[in-house]
Amino acid sequence: MAGMVSPKADYSTIDLTCSRIRLRGDLVFQPQPTRSQVYYHLEVPGEARYFRIGYAEYCFISLLDGQTTFGQALTITAQQLGPSALEQNQALTVVSWLLENKLADLPDHGSPQGKSTGTTRRAAAAEPFNPLWFKFKLCNPDRFLARTVPWLSHCFRWPAIVGSLLLISAALIVLSMHWKRFTADAETILAPDNWLWMLFAWLILKLLHESAHACTCRHYGGEVREVGITFALLTPMPHVDVTSCWRLPSKWNRIHVALAGVHVELVAASLAAIAWAFVESPLTAHLMHNIIVMASVSAIVFNLNPLMRFDGYYVLADLLEIPNLYSESSLWMREWAARMFFGDLSRTGEKVGWQRAFIAIYGIAASGWRLVVWVGMLLFATALAHGAGVVLALLGLAGWVRRPAQRLYQELRRRLREAPRTVCRAGLLAVAGLVLIVVLSRALPNPAMVTASGIVDYQDLAVVRALVPGFVDVLQVNDGDIVAADDVLLVMRNDQLQMEFDELTYSVEQSDIRLRQALDLHQAATAQIEYQNGEALRKQLAEKRRRVEALTIRAPAAGRVVARRLRELQQSYVAEGTELLSLGVDIRKEVVLAVGHDAIDESFAQIGSDVQVRIGSRRLLQGKLKRVEPRASTRLPSPALAASEGGALPVKEAAEKTASKQNELVLVDPHFRAVVSLDSSIAEQLYCGERGYAIIGPRQESLGTYCVSVLRDWLRRKWTQAEQSAGA
Repeated sequence: MAGMVSPKADYSTIDLTCSRIRLRGDLVFQPQPTRSQVYYHLEVPGEARYFRIGYAEYCFISLLDGQTTFGQALTITAQQLGPSALEQNQALTVVSWLLENKLADLPDHGSPQGKSTGTTRRAAAAEPFNPLWFKFKLCNPDRFLARTVPWLSHCFRWPAIVGSLLLISAALIVLSMHWKRFTADAETILAPDNWLWMLFAWLILKLLHESAHACTCRHYGGEVREVGITFALLTPMPHVDVTSCWRLPSKWNRIHVALAGVHVELVAASLAAIAWAFVESPLTAHLMHNIIVMASVSAIVFNLNPLMRFDGYYVLADLLEIPNLYSESSLWMREWAARMFFGDLSRTGEKVGWQRAFIAIYGIAASGWRLVVWVGMLLFATALAHGAGVVLALLGLAGWVRRPAQRLYQELRRRLREAPRTVCRAGLLAVAGLVLIVVLSRALPNPAMVTASGIVDYQDLAVVRALVPGFVDVLQVNDGDIVAADDVLLVMRNDQLQMEFDELTYSVEQSDIRLRQALDLHQAATAQIEYQNGEALRKQLAEKRRRVEALTIRAPAAGRVVARRLRELQQSYVAEGTELLSLGVDIRKEVVLAVGHDAIDESFAQIGSDVQVRIGSRRLLQGKLKRVEPRASTRLPSPALAASEGGALPVKEAAEKTASKQNELVLVDPHFRAVVSLDSSIAEQLYCGERGYAIIGPRQESLGTYCVSVLRDWLRRKWTQAEQSAGA
């Protein structure tokens, strides 16, 4: 009947040992010798799918023609290879792998032979869409590369490679010479207005990276069938398909293809480092700094990380000559889980000795890293757009767990049918494991330390205020200047006050004249009255002179001028009592902390005790927790601590706005103000305004309680943000 879809075969219900398996007729096998043995490169033409199998697997697979049964093929292989032939459970694993990847079918069970790409494409279209990681194909660049790569052949020769390595070395020397400046500029890398520059630098580097992969692969005779865009957390990244390099006979050529992208990124970063050190344009220097940072993060954290299937993974697999390292480690993890929960003692992996031990270690490390990446991406997705971000994270989680959940469900169904006791064992062990985790989490001490964000500030700042109203006429100092006691800081102007002083001076002079005239005329009563009047005028004149002299602001003590917006005072009117600037002493500094509610008990317990402080990228410093204010406030200790300015404290706009503070920011959650005093030798090394944090001490609550509280606070914060977003 037209339109009817043939039912999909359930391979878990079929006895494969008595079945005939038919290999796809369009598969291409190519031998790849290594030091220890020969592997075969398996290619699916037209689908850009490649696999590597061992010689024993190849001998077994080559007999699967649809006429030979599983048992017959296994017997023939055993006669040919002897002890190195596959065992039955290993052969079953190979057949299951072929069927799952649509490299073979079961003609006796109505499974159609997959020779066209249409089936694979329809299957790929049926895959669940993951909004956190998806790809778009743009075009096939192979013809273009075939014409252009010969013109770049000199880039792949030893002189060019040695020259690039010398360039990278020179850039490292330049960076070491300007390291303090480089780390100081790095504090702005996470500023909100820098994200666009970072994205621009990222796209430039990724275009160079993928172009280097494509050109190198084509140089060695490989094909580049696809160029496209991958969206990771909605961030566009170009990608190219260079999987054809797997058929290259030389592992050093394959390693060169894998490292070409990182190599070009480091060359770009080296050129940027040299330009950053010598250019005068602040805008150009800022862009070069972003390129340096993004190239370093991309190369070290992602591309050279062997725990992810990027460049570093393929280099490691080729160097160790362990093909399909990722698949082998995943198989080891599944075998370990089956042995642990179901008591399954079967072993399908062919590696022995140090290789099997390495595969086990790699499998554990890769699984842990994959979990960290997933959790990080989910947490970042939830922060993208409040409620929409949570939905995005849930869709991404569903896309990731769907396949493992389906495999687990099918495995449980099969075991319930064949060996229900093993399922009961697995269930009991899982429940026991959960109970053990809960008990241990409640009993184990919390390894996390109580930390609080802070900023360096002067201790006991001498605040200089305007003693009289007036206009700031002359500024004698700048922010950061060192002054001595009684030095002139600024001069103010008050014409009304000066006029009143001049009038009083004239009145005193007139009173003195009248007094002398009365004395000359021997008018005792008049002289007495004029004398008293003159004394009153002199008192007024002295007070007025004091106010006129107060128009010249002098330093009350020696210190450094602290006034970030001092130049804005020029020719501006200031009222009496207005704070003009402050004076601080370099050897008397402290760290002002913002302590959260979850750390207040530990903070009060540590008052008067030594705590460790890290400021910027410096080593841990020693300080003493001087005091903790008992009342929480939403007031920011310093604008530099706000998350919007690159700090660690989440902020929001103040609900009550005044004319003078239209864009005032306050803390989302109230914090307690604490102060850490520093030794004079340490304080002299720090700059006022530097951000950092203090390690107050170990947490008093258990590990489990802490995790629950963190999750609860995070959910509450996300719920509040979603409500605010909905209300807006």
